[in-house]
Amino acid sequence: MKNTPRIAFVSGANRGIGLALVRALSRELPEGSAVYLGCRRLADGRRAAEALAAEGLEATPIRFDLVERATHEALAAHLREAHGGIDILVLNGAVAASPDRPNTEQVRPMITANNHGNHAALETLTPLLRQNARVLVVASGLGTLASLPELVRDRFADPHATPEAIAAVMDDYVTSVETGQDGAEGWPEWINLPSKVGQVASLRAFVRRFDAAPDRPTGVLVNAVCPGWTDTEAARPYLAAMPDVDAQSPDEAAVDLLWLATRPPGTAAPHGELVQHRRVLPFAG
Repeated sequence: MKNTPRIAFVSGANRGIGLALVRALSRELPEGSAVYLGCRRLADGRRAAEALAAEGLEATPIRFDLVERATHEALAAHLREAHGGIDILVLNGAVAASPDRPNTEQVRPMITANNHGNHAALETLTPLLRQNARVLVVASGLGTLASLPELVRDRFADPHATPEAIAAVMDDYVTSVETGQDGAEGWPEWINLPSKVGQVASLRAFVRRFDAAPDRPTGVLVNAVCPGWTDTEAARPYLAAMPDVDAQSPDEAAVDLLWLATRPPGTAAPHGELVQHRRVLPFAG
């Protein structure tokens, strides 16, 4: 199995951590593998693929947008027709919040992409998973209940919650921010925190449903992963206010993601967890 070709897809892959992971997969996967570079704008993906080609690496750009379900379905159709399935699925794309814009302007597009979009992509693409496939949703170490004030933690704490229930919580949160009620309800000021906690809670709910399906492929591992603070365009506005943080490069961040994406057959854990630097972060704290 070690030398069996793999089919891999990484979203948000024309720059930053996504591009670094595509680079690592292109280098490390066995001969005959195919690596797809997901991008919202195909021109950006082609430029990234050309840069990789200059390094002697091969990746195929393909358009993919978390908020455009048609791109999820087009990707699924291509993978089904060209390869019959997928072995490595990494959902890395995201809409980044900016500290310079009001939360009321940002919360809906952010939750629509990072929370609802990621879950929609999982629903569309996981039917293509093959035996021993690996699925990663790039999240944050802040995606645990400890990141939220106690007043709102119980909205995500139900160990039997469905993905639809978590989605409803996120929709309620968006309404709270847009109407200015979020503070009174106990939500934190930084909109990243509810989004990240919701992202991990939704993935955990998704995994419970996936594991209960009688026809699921065997040996599949699905996890959220936090790469840690990384010097990317999205993180720089926050890193500027944290001079003591020693941010890693995207290529350094990709090392642990590659490790998790290529766990060998027979590996049983981690599964349904939030993983940071190869260690599980307990969701309940």
